[in-house]
Amino acid sequence: MNHAEYAIILNKPDYYLIIDTGHNHAKTITNDSEHVVKELYDEFDLGDRRVFYIDSEDRIDELLHNKGKFVDYKVGHEGIEFPHISEWIVEQITLMDDHELDQVWKFIKENILWNV
Repeated sequence: MNHAEYAIILNKPDYYLIIDTGHNHAKTITNDSEHVVKELYDEFDLGDRRVFYIDSEDRIDELLHNKGKFVDYKVGHEGIEFPHISEWIVEQITLMDDHELDQVWKFIKENILWNV
């Protein structure tokens, strides 16, 4: 199975917030924590920042690490207040070009909307 696929949805000086985008065809963030933390450290200047992720139950948990090595999970996000996700989505959509909007709509149709 492929490594976890995720998007960085908040990039702050003291933390990242990521969300799983490949849960239908790749490992989840939870099941690929070692790789996710290493990738963030090696490619996205993780440093000492905290790593929070939105899990499959829409809960925000934390991946604990030490210099790019995954250490453990921490349930919850004590000490950090995240903006309401819908406010973030609206803000991000206003910054997207047509191609990016097409990709978002495709993701929503494939992963969020379903026939009723």
